[in-house]
Amino acid sequence: MTVQPIKNEAEPELPLARVREASSWRSKYRILLSTRMWVLTAFCGVVALGLVGTTLFQQRPVIVVTFENGHGIKPGDVLRFRGVEIGEVVSVLLHTDLDRLDVSIELESHAESIARRGSEFWIERPQLSLSRLRGLDTLVGANYVGVKPGHRDGPRQTEFTGLEAPPALNAAEAPEIVVRFRTGQGLAVGDVVKYRGIDVGEVTAVTLSKDLSGVAIKVRLITSASALARQGTLFWVERPRITMTGVRGLDTVVGGKFLAVLPGATGAQPRTVFDGLEAPPAMPERSAGGLEITIESDTREGLTVGAPIKFRGMEVGKILGVGLSSDAVRVESRAYVLPDFRQLIRDNTRFWAVSGMDVQLGIGGFRMDVDSLSTLAGGGVALITPEPAGQPVATGHRFSLGKAPEEDELQQQARIPLGSSLLPNNLPLPQPAMATLEWRRNGWLKTQQQKEGWVVLLEGGRLLVLTGMLLPEAALDKQPLNLSLLGKKLKVDASRFKNAAPYSVLELPRSWMKEIRGFPRSRVRIPQQPEDCLLVADPLKHPLPLASGRLSTSESGWRIDPAVALEPDWKGAAVVSRLDGALIGSLWIEQEQHFVVPLSGQALVLLGTPSD
Repeated sequence: MTVQPIKNEAEPELPLARVREASSWRSKYRILLSTRMWVLTAFCGVVALGLVGTTLFQQRPVIVVTFENGHGIKPGDVLRFRGVEIGEVVSVLLHTDLDRLDVSIELESHAESIARRGSEFWIERPQLSLSRLRGLDTLVGANYVGVKPGHRDGPRQTEFTGLEAPPALNAAEAPEIVVRFRTGQGLAVGDVVKYRGIDVGEVTAVTLSKDLSGVAIKVRLITSASALARQGTLFWVERPRITMTGVRGLDTVVGGKFLAVLPGATGAQPRTVFDGLEAPPAMPERSAGGLEITIESDTREGLTVGAPIKFRGMEVGKILGVGLSSDAVRVESRAYVLPDFRQLIRDNTRFWAVSGMDVQLGIGGFRMDVDSLSTLAGGGVALITPEPAGQPVATGHRFSLGKAPEEDELQQQARIPLGSSLLPNNLPLPQPAMATLEWRRNGWLKTQQQKEGWVVLLEGGRLLVLTGMLLPEAALDKQPLNLSLLGKKLKVDASRFKNAAPYSVLELPRSWMKEIRGFPRSRVRIPQQPEDCLLVADPLKHPLPLASGRLSTSESGWRIDPAVALEPDWKGAAVVSRLDGALIGSLWIEQEQHFVVPLSGQALVLLGTPSD
């Protein structure tokens, strides 16, 4: 009997898997695809690492500049150099003590050389003052950071201290110095330092001293003016001043205050800290060879610092200081006489106070003479040296301030030859005179002709003349020449000027000798080669120094370097050696070229002076 299994209708049938052998090409494809995916993943990883490395390698350098004031600078503002953007402000952070802030600047890759020691940074903003106007471009745009790069070979640096004002000078600077004053007198950062009218430095900081007793002014000098930082140098604030003795500093009304400087003696020791003057010195410039004396009086007599010292109405010096003597018995006035006038001061020289106003009332009426506003307000000192003149005095000599001399005493003043500080032993200079030669040219129309130039008067009534300077250009038909000299006229034979010699010598009438004091013939010599000399012409003009290096020999004489500026009215000027003060030639001008015509043996023979 066969037993049949009972089927359960509810139980589902299970699927049966069909197993068969896989094909070889599908298996290989799957393995290859898996390998390529891994390679692609590895390649992407390498590329990602390369991008990250490149980004890190090309990251722009960042510097930090510390400022005391931000002046509105903010992230996103730029760093500029010569008008070109070379960086960007990325952050502005206050210090914890709130006394300064750090400005982080990201530099362009091509400008990373800015991050060197010596670079200076400041915040450029609108600045308007009497001395300068700058930063106008920030009125429209935002403030920005300016920079002055340091030396390109300097060591790398990323942290800097910013300036509160842009540097006014672009030259390389010398080490900073400090000038101390009792008051700042309105000086501010950025104000300039001037010497002889040019900018030689600038004020970089103005701070109170620790004990609050004064003000310290930090000054930076340009390299060419670093020699000013030496012992004896004087500093003062130049500003508008109106005093009894004068008005000064008017240029500061328009240009603003500045720090003036007067250098100390040459060769003095270097120094970096100075005490400034509260007022300018009475005589900012003192030439070598001046004379300093003391004038004593019972009372002040109205004298003030800067009051003039006058001789025949001409200023020859100034009062440097007025104060009581050490025992308080007398008033002492320290006086300075200019080098060119020190020969006037002798041991019998008399001084008296003047007020600048002379009032006289008599039968002839009322007369008032006013000398000058300075002496009228601040007083002054006048002097005479009676005949015969005493011995010259040395620095420190003391004089008494006396009463004004009588009129007849003023007429008896000694004749004293004035020396020059440019010559050894203050030897006196020759005093050339302007001469005019006049003649009449004959022809169908008669015309008056003339030539003029400087001539030298020598003792003995002889006149040394450059022949070519006064030589007439055409025939004179035997007519006499009229020579005008010293307000007088002299008839001269034309033959005197018809020789080929460079010099002519004329004899002056003996009647002129009482009024003329000529240059001593003992101080006339023949020069052997170009040498340092002085050109002397108009007595109202200062002699012109001429170095031998500016002279070159030529057929016409010693040719003067064209760079030496000479006006036409120097024609015929006397040439004096600075070695011994001797007369060695005259100035000749030909076709806008200047020559020194040295004296020859022929000229000395005419003068009656031995050629040796």
